[in-house]
Amino acid sequence: MTELRLISKNIRDVDSSNIADALKVNNTLQVLRLVLNKIGDVSASNIAEALKVNITLQELNLMWNDIGDVGASNIAEALKVNRTLQKLHFGQNKIGDVGASIIADALKVNSTLEILFLLENNIGDVGATNIAEALKVNRTLQKLHFGQNKIGDVGASNIADALKVNSTLRELHLNLNNIGDVGASNIAEALKVNRTLAIRY
Repeated sequence: MTELRLISKNIRDVDSSNIADALKVNNTLQVLRLVLNKIGDVSASNIAEALKVNITLQELNLMWNDIGDVGASNIAEALKVNRTLQKLHFGQNKIGDVGASIIADALKVNSTLEILFLLENNIGDVGATNIAEALKVNRTLQKLHFGQNKIGDVGASNIADALKVNSTLRELHLNLNNIGDVGASNIAEALKVNRTLAIRY
């Protein structure tokens, strides 16, 4: 089996240890989708431990759960050593600036992640700024979905600075944030020099 989908199965933290234990020894699974469950920080942390040793998983989808900064931070720590994960879907959770900032630290050293979904969390300018700093050195991320957060002009302006030097990001979503004229203008200026970003929202 290469793909496992457990969507809307009422999976809770108490159920996660079995999934995590299986991931530690499984050598065939490439896609794991645990969408629309009740997974919180405990489950995310268990999965994070598995990611440190798993060598086959390429896509992890944890959208529409209850993961906060603690769970996101632990998965981010796992990304520093994981060498196979290419897609991480973290949308519609409860990740704030702290979690986003630790994810940013992971992006500075991770060399495999290509797609990152962080839409509809609680990420503001601090988290966006730290992700922007990571984009200046990251050379693998191609798609970043940052829509429906709390990013304002400061965060958008720092993302703009990153876009001036980043040469790998091809798709960036910033829709439904709190970005005003200043942030939008700075991103527009960055797009004059950026030659890789193909889709902007």
